[in-house]
Amino acid sequence: MYIILIGNYPNDQQESMLRFSETLHQGLIQRGIACTKIAPQARWNKSTNAQPNKWLGHMDKMCVFPKTIKETLAKHPRALVHVCDHSNAFYTKLINDHPNLVTCNDMLAIKSALGHFQQNPVRFSGRVLQGLIMRGLQRAHAITCISQKTQQDLIETLKISREKTSVTYMGLNHSYSPMPKDEAQLKIKTLLPELFDSKRPYILHVGSDAWYKNRTGALHIYQALQLATRSEDRMVFVGPPPNKLMQILIKNYKISDRVFFIEKASNEELCALYSNAELLLHPSFEEGFGWPILEALACGCRVATTNCAPMTEIGGTAAQYIPKLDPNETKDIASWAHNCAAHIAGMIAQDPDERKALCELGVAQAKKFSTDTMIDNYIQLYESIISA
Repeated sequence: MYIILIGNYPNDQQESMLRFSETLHQGLIQRGIACTKIAPQARWNKSTNAQPNKWLGHMDKMCVFPKTIKETLAKHPRALVHVCDHSNAFYTKLINDHPNLVTCNDMLAIKSALGHFQQNPVRFSGRVLQGLIMRGLQRAHAITCISQKTQQDLIETLKISREKTSVTYMGLNHSYSPMPKDEAQLKIKTLLPELFDSKRPYILHVGSDAWYKNRTGALHIYQALQLATRSEDRMVFVGPPPNKLMQILIKNYKISDRVFFIEKASNEELCALYSNAELLLHPSFEEGFGWPILEALACGCRVATTNCAPMTEIGGTAAQYIPKLDPNETKDIASWAHNCAAHIAGMIAQDPDERKALCELGVAQAKKFSTDTMIDNYIQLYESIISA
């Protein structure tokens, strides 16, 4: 068995996908599986800007990289080809003479392009790209999804037979575990030297400014919690600076002295933040998997997240669940935030024994998503595809 992994374009800065393909590559080598990893490289798009040129990137991915694929396939004519991210599924047109597999991480961009989410309109060029990805997925010999929710979305949206699909959960891409309180607080003081007293409790949100992350919803919940309980808890966001709407909300709610943003945090710093937080607030509209939920649970951090899949798949009985806000129906957001805040207040009021039990349950839940298990599952999947 020889495996060719197709990874992501580095200039797209999809860190989790870059880590996934490299983790899988190293894991296969350690198990004695012959494999190579290839990925588009910056030939046209050599800009060092924070936002590289999108069109030059497409040149690298769609005009230059296909030659690399063909050359690699010529060297390994009996190889199985694994496209590690479905956003590169258009490469299946080049590999269909070989057994192949695509990992599908979510259907959010595809469903947005098809008009499923009013909150996330897609331009013509984006709809064209997603059309190429859809056709690529439909051509693939096999597709494995990182959650049952993503699998169901794939089947329903693209009318792909269930027999062609499977579920392979992701494994933690860092050894997250509970960090001693003193060590965690020291790291937090370094992250927020004059803005944040790490001895004061805080609620944590980790995620990008993508529409489905619902960061503004987290702010609404926090404000509702402040009004209901007069809690001293602060709110810490790990991710991009506040967008315009968040800035307006922070100003209108008069909470600028209680809300903090950390743009970048290393795995160790994230571990500290999770380990010292009151809880992780994760009110996403949608997800493909939900990395912060798993990371938080592994660090012994309580989690409050949306009561729908895949959040319920990842959190299991270890997470606490808040009502879902329909992304297309946000008129009654105040009532939703009030209901969520009641759940959060209940978690904050838990006694030490209840907290400890929930934290221990979270650590046990996170252990179900090990990297070793993920790699073993992929090897079994490769063998089944080759023998089919």
